[in-house]
Amino acid sequence: MFDQQRPFNRTDRVSDKVRHSISEVILKNPILAKGLITITRVNMSKDLRYAKVFFSHIDTGLKNFELEKKLNQNKSKIKYLMGINLGAQYVPQINFYFDEKYAKSTRIEDLLNKVNSDK
Repeated sequence: MFDQQRPFNRTDRVSDKVRHSISEVILKNPILAKGLITITRVNMSKDLRYAKVFFSHIDTGLKNFELEKKLNQNKSKIKYLMGINLGAQYVPQINFYFDEKYAKSTRIEDLLNKVNSDK
């Protein structure tokens, strides 16, 4: 009865909630929402106290490291607003990181499109 496996473990469910919550905060905050910032994934620690938040962006007018620095400078405000939306007992400490995987896949896609257009 208690041995049933859930399709996702608790850290996955909390990661998804944190990702959605941070996305809402960024969309509603005009200071941070210049351009398009996408939260691509969140890696939670096993104890759910720490979260690595990965993002990508388009048309923000900032370089990757500049936006990463800006988000990390505002993380206490984001954490506070996220905590209101999250409704959890504990709100994890968050750190923002630019998602290099997304940037690499976009670059490869651009190169493939260029090769196909040259034919």
